[in-house]
Amino acid sequence: IMSELVSRRKKSSWMHADELDMLQNDHELAPGDVIEFSRFNGTYKHFAIYEKKMGGISYVIHYSDGDDNQLGGGSSSGFSSGLQSSGEIAGSAKVRRDALRNVANGCKCRRNNELDEKYVPFKPAEVVRRALDKMGQAGYHLLKNNCEHFANGCRYGEERSRQVVAVATGFGVGSAVAVVGIGAVVLGLIFGGGGSTQTDREREEEARERRVVPQ
Repeated sequence: IMSELVSRRKKSSWMHADELDMLQNDHELAPGDVIEFSRFNGTYKHFAIYEKKMGGISYVIHYSDGDDNQLGGGSSSGFSSGLQSSGEIAGSAKVRRDALRNVANGCKCRRNNELDEKYVPFKPAEVVRRALDKMGQAGYHLLKNNCEHFANGCRYGEERSRQVVAVATGFGVGSAVAVVGIGAVVLGLIFGGGGSTQTDREREEEARERRVVPQ
């Protein structure tokens, strides 16, 4: 029973934002939680850090281009900008605070702290502080600095994206950018342009050695 309770605290079921916001007791959202949003019926996921309730409204901190009425019930991640052409991988998003309900914009979402099983999370107040410190930060990059990198960096100090790792694993570095249907899944160069030349897989291996939770 205890392990099931801990599991529920780490990851909730998919639900609408209002339902997630109404969870109580041991299931209630806590500052520093990672919130995952399902876009295009699960084609890709958007991530944010839960801050707190203010005036009865729950707020999250995330990368957003400021238009939550775009693709798939709200892009909220610069994703639409990154899809304007196959050669444009960087988006126009900046780190900002928005109401949980507005970010969801009809899409289902859930708390997802399952990486707590691999990495040691910072204390809730520190996770939120780290997110707030990045407010206004630009530099969004679909493959190297996306919303998932941001959320995991704030909670664990490990800027990694399992979505990017999945692409790299499934298609290999150097894959061409492909647009598939209305969901538009972007596949592309992990390296290219400036910035770090270290892949998420390499970061993950280093993190596993440095900060993995003892089993």
